[in-house]
Amino acid sequence: MSARGSRSRLRSILRLIVSPDAEEDLRAILEHSLNEYGEFHEEAYAARLDRALDLLVDFPYVGRSCEEIANGLRSHSVGEHHLYY
Repeated sequence: MSARGSRSRLRSILRLIVSPDAEEDLRAILEHSLNEYGEFHEEAYAARLDRALDLLVDFPYVGRSCEEIANGLRSHSVGEHHLYY
């Protein structure tokens, strides 16, 4: 099986669950982006965040370990923000 086939099969096993608090944080980030920088920037940043979330599903260990904060916690930077998972 190719690496692509393995990744595809793994992706069907892994899924991302975004907590209500995280959803609210993402909405606030995008609202701030819209208000401060305009619609084009907000849409581009939303796409960037979406790609980062997809990356975490495909490669869950891509983020930096944050074991000093909590067991198993990782973070991944997107622009000026950090996604903790």
